[in-house]
Amino acid sequence: QPGRELIRSVVPALLLAVLCIALLVALLARYAIRTSSGIDRSHQQLEQTNAALETSEERFRAVAEAASDWIWETDLQLHLIYLSARFSELTGHPLHAWLRRPISALLDCDTAHLEHWLHGLATSGGSATLRCHYHDHLGQQRICRIAARAILEHKQCKGFRGTCSDITDEVAAHAQIHHLSSHDPLTGLPNRNKLFRYLEHVEQTSQRQSVAVLMLDLDNFKPVNDSLGHPAGDAVLVEVAARLGHVTRDSDLVARLGGDEFIIVLAKPGRREDIDRFCARVVEAIGRPIDIDGQLAQVGVSLGVVLSAEYPGSPGDLIRYADVALYSAKHAGKHTWRYFTTQMNAALVDKRRLERDLREGIPRGELRLQFQPRYKVDGVTIASGEALVRWQHPRQGLLKPDSFIPLAEESDLIVLLGNWVIRQACAQARDWPLPIMVSVNMSPAQFSRSDVVQDVAEALRLTGLPAHRLELEITENVMLNDIEGALQTMTALKELGVRLNMDDFGTGYSSLGYLRTYPFD
Repeated sequence: QPGRELIRSVVPALLLAVLCIALLVALLARYAIRTSSGIDRSHQQLEQTNAALETSEERFRAVAEAASDWIWETDLQLHLIYLSARFSELTGHPLHAWLRRPISALLDCDTAHLEHWLHGLATSGGSATLRCHYHDHLGQQRICRIAARAILEHKQCKGFRGTCSDITDEVAAHAQIHHLSSHDPLTGLPNRNKLFRYLEHVEQTSQRQSVAVLMLDLDNFKPVNDSLGHPAGDAVLVEVAARLGHVTRDSDLVARLGGDEFIIVLAKPGRREDIDRFCARVVEAIGRPIDIDGQLAQVGVSLGVVLSAEYPGSPGDLIRYADVALYSAKHAGKHTWRYFTTQMNAALVDKRRLERDLREGIPRGELRLQFQPRYKVDGVTIASGEALVRWQHPRQGLLKPDSFIPLAEESDLIVLLGNWVIRQACAQARDWPLPIMVSVNMSPAQFSRSDVVQDVAEALRLTGLPAHRLELEITENVMLNDIEGALQTMTALKELGVRLNMDDFGTGYSSLGYLRTYPFD
């Protein structure tokens, strides 16, 4: 029975094959079901991701359109590849006119190279701001502040992106604030700060031509305030300022020190007879009745006069001498004037002589710069050179800073001296064989008596030194008197592209909070 034998031999193998096939089909079916579920989940995740991307893009578009800044992005060659819609609204330029064009053609910076600044961000991996300017569609120059960050992929720079803020109005407001800081808000006359700068300017630009400084104090002003009120007193001060403007020349300066004290500086006073006639006109002009809302007020004036030809000195000295003469005029019966005649003591004479020598020695080229190298931790590589000023005095020899820097700070020569140092340091560093940084110390007096941001920017423009190679060393005393003003000034200095270091930390009223509040490098 061969058929039965065949069945016994084939059927088990056949059943095993069928079982294997059934098992394989079950596995395939299970895998297909699982794969189908995974595809469904992936599809759902993809839909969620796309929805999130659309939401993110919509949110970004809303922020870009609502923000006051415009957003930009460049490739590695600094060609613009994206500009937000706010760009056209703020500049008036169409978007397509600037896409694929270099950002340096749109923005320009007087104190730093934009390309070098951006590539420096790629090296550091951080973000920073820089003040630039551009021209709108009408050709008018506008000032802006750009914030930028490198686009890094796998530690490789692929381009740059950031924002741009138009700060033209902010800069104009700052200029207005600067004007108000040097003028009396009531009368509009220059205040003490402007007076000191004017006296320095006259002395520097007129080959030390003599000036006459007259200090005026109103007589019988207090009764006007007491009887008619402070608004009437303010009206009297405004009228007095107007009358002083009528009796003086364009070359003269009329300033208000405060209260009822005024200063007149006669740039070309002439002889004493001329000054006497001028003082008589001032007394007559101020003595005329003043009509205040139908009520007549009458005040007088006393004057103290000092001639710089007879008693040369700093602006502070001249004002002090005039004050002494004014005190004498008050005791002489008021409504008159007196000349300063007090002899100076030896110490004051020496101080005045040294100040005069310094004022004359700076333009004569008597100052010298020495550079102290600062090394990296390896003790071999020079990181920067710190500029140290010396004075080659024609009689006293080489003087160190401690013998004349305090004198300069007291006499307002610190602005002239500080500007000389920073310009010379930048000019010499530009020609160094190594592109290392140069460090310059800045006196706190410079912050209060000049616009240091403009001074530094001018030095960089004149010398051509890249801003990233200039390092300013600032002592903590700068932050003691005007915290907010110091912060604004330092932020503006950083926007020029320079570095800021805190010098002599711990020698005064230091706080670790300074290092976090202020933009020190």
